[in-house]
Amino acid sequence: MLVHAYKEELKESILSLLWRQWVGVGVAGHGRSPGSGIVVDPESLIIVTSIFGRYDQRMYDLMISWLLRYGALVNTTRLKALLNRSKYKDKASVGYIAALCEMSGDKRWSRFAAEYKRTHQEPEYLFEDTDGAGYVREADPLALQYGFRRNTYIRQNKVLQSIPDTTSSLLLRLRGLFGVNARADVFLLLLQEPRSLRQLAEGCGYTRGTIIEILREWELGQVVSRIPYSAKRDLYCIRQVEVIKKYCGVETVLYPMWNSIFDAIIALWQLVSQPAMQKVSPKTFVGELTLLNKEQILPILSRCGIQVLSELTEKSLLEAPSLLEKL
Repeated sequence: MLVHAYKEELKESILSLLWRQWVGVGVAGHGRSPGSGIVVDPESLIIVTSIFGRYDQRMYDLMISWLLRYGALVNTTRLKALLNRSKYKDKASVGYIAALCEMSGDKRWSRFAAEYKRTHQEPEYLFEDTDGAGYVREADPLALQYGFRRNTYIRQNKVLQSIPDTTSSLLLRLRGLFGVNARADVFLLLLQEPRSLRQLAEGCGYTRGTIIEILREWELGQVVSRIPYSAKRDLYCIRQVEVIKKYCGVETVLYPMWNSIFDAIIALWQLVSQPAMQKVSPKTFVGELTLLNKEQILPILSRCGIQVLSELTEKSLLEAPSLLEKL
């Protein structure tokens, strides 16, 4: 396969995946919802959209519109932790998004807005086409503070009036029940299957101490039970889990490690979007994919929670665009 064709197909499949997730949590659109039982991670989705939304202005601006309505359900502390942990990020883009949220009155975004300003270099276009170009009639002063040129953001009324009552939005709905804290995230992971303390910490991005405190309270209240698994660790499970799933309106729950999946996607995109890669032979391209898969992607995806992604080979990596369409 020619690298340029692969690059274009990969970009479209990534944008399609992100559109499905945004539609799943309340952005008005006609795209299909994410795959059966898949729950959206809003913080990871914001981070990846701050990067790939620069290839789709409509998506980027609708994300901001969604945040202006539902930002209270976003955990900015967790967003900060995931951003720091992620190898691939666009802090200036996140800072600009945060500044717009802060202007709406949500002061939780103030730290992002202040910390991620970028004024030491010439502004670049915020939105890019395949050639990296853009068109700006009159630069937005706020965007310039973060090193970007764009037309002034105009809020669009294309966000649903309420969060969809679907599996995709389950984490957000649980936050409406438990509050915007670690409890909703831990509860969601345990709805999927019994987990150890280490698995819970890896899966939701909170500290072990925070999770231990939650589990201790839930054990006392008979919300969860502890199952001996080995000499060194126990598993925790929700009591009457099927009753709770029925209450939540879900049959199956799949909450993968979206931050890891998005990191792997960005690593692949960075490889194929290099100008030098557009000139290599198909054989060399496969060799580069093999190396990337071995050194970066497989280690990232080994415990991501989606089997087809955790067992990628260089051959199946060539089929990555079609694999993403299934999520």
